[in-house]
Amino acid sequence: MKNFSKRVCLLLTIFFLFSFNSLFCESWFVCLGSFKIKQNAQNRVDELQKYNITCFIYETQTEGQLLYRVLFDESYDDRTAARTARNNLEKLDAMNKLGIKGLWICTAGREVSAEVLESEPELEEEPEIEPESEAESELEPEPEQESEPELEPEPEIEPETELDPIPEPEIENAQPVIHNEWTQPVSSIIPEEIQNCITQLPLNKKFQIEEIAIINFGTMKYSEVSNNLKEKLKLFTTDASLSKAVSLTIYKNELSEKAVGVLIAQGEAGQFSEADIEKEAEFLCDYQIRGYVLKSRLYTLPNGIYLFGTTEDGTIRIEMGAENFTFEEFNTFMNESYESGNPEIYPPLKDGLEFLPEVSESQRNFKSFTLNKVGKDYIELKNNQDWAWALYGHWCAKALFNHSGEEIRVSFYDLENADNAQKIYQMYMKSHSAAAQNADNHSEQVHETTGWYIKNPDGRELTFTKQEYIVAADADYYSTLDLPDLHELADDLKIW
Repeated sequence: MKNFSKRVCLLLTIFFLFSFNSLFCESWFVCLGSFKIKQNAQNRVDELQKYNITCFIYETQTEGQLLYRVLFDESYDDRTAARTARNNLEKLDAMNKLGIKGLWICTAGREVSAEVLESEPELEEEPEIEPESEAESELEPEPEQESEPELEPEPEIEPETELDPIPEPEIENAQPVIHNEWTQPVSSIIPEEIQNCITQLPLNKKFQIEEIAIINFGTMKYSEVSNNLKEKLKLFTTDASLSKAVSLTIYKNELSEKAVGVLIAQGEAGQFSEADIEKEAEFLCDYQIRGYVLKSRLYTLPNGIYLFGTTEDGTIRIEMGAENFTFEEFNTFMNESYESGNPEIYPPLKDGLEFLPEVSESQRNFKSFTLNKVGKDYIELKNNQDWAWALYGHWCAKALFNHSGEEIRVSFYDLENADNAQKIYQMYMKSHSAAAQNADNHSEQVHETTGWYIKNPDGRELTFTKQEYIVAADADYYSTLDLPDLHELADDLKIW
């Protein structure tokens, strides 16, 4: 395959920086507003320009929501300098005349294409709504988080043009692993024909899952996939958009500084072939995974191992990039990862999948499942509320469904114990009960627990607590789905 050596070398060079945000040097900016509609952001830019305050629009995705930030057209190398600039801007008469309050600072990679968006003529033609709350305060992490140093950009590493030969060119039939089936029943809402994207996941107690995404391309268009995830998928050889479904998982071992990225693609019978990769491999291995023999080609690179595998029937393609592994270490990883089929070593993954509803009469179809930790982007989306900060760093499993032609979601926030979940949820309810209660903002009984329903420009959301989880069922603001549909989804969850 053309440029295969360069592709896999690039994969191992940059994929395992654990966060794609770190691919570029981050600079600090002052943000003068964050909007859901681009025209509103452009209006803010135009208003500020009248006072000779030059800004640009920076597009970013937060929790699946596309936002348009208005950033002051000057970057700063550190947080302190950005705060000083923010304080100076807040003192300008223009801020009072325009009614702009609550400026905050944020980071943006130097890859930002927003510098050219200032003159972009094409704007979205959709009804304007009020911008997000301007009372957002600066996203300042707690003291232990503030001490985290800013990362300098990684030096550009030229990928190897050819794979270096090793003394033994081929090892036929690497040591087979013990055959074990996936032990946890998979919800029937996930079509059986794509369940291999879950049941073939490596399970290894030495490696923590950093993040996972499972996409069903039978119900989700490739264009709906977030730009962040698309960039990760493009690093692999397999064209994910041509698959029935894919899962992408990143594993990390902090102590050994090893990391593994795994792409599993499900296709039609015979869709995938070993011949898809023309580059001769150093190792030819047969791995016994769960119910299949994975015919694999392994390539050694200066910083790790790359696996390109296909099941004998051509229905499953697995690609792995393993950083800081020798062949022997990678073979051990494969053996250990398929010795067990019990996902209980990853509780947030196990519970998140276990709680999903079964197929129902509501014509609810599975689109995607993600698992990652709550980050600062979520806190920004929630206007820097105290309860949102309390969720920072905790696991969130989220499933997206097509419900009678419209999107509906459920999120499970793992707070580790029931007391912690109740304490944070009380903070959430207090923040909403402080406002006038009406049809769009009120308490709501969900089974035996008291939850809360809110409808605002962010959408419609029904929340409640159960065990150590805060659970949120939500739909878009302009959706025809409403409280009864959110109730139905909440009732169908297997968390009760």
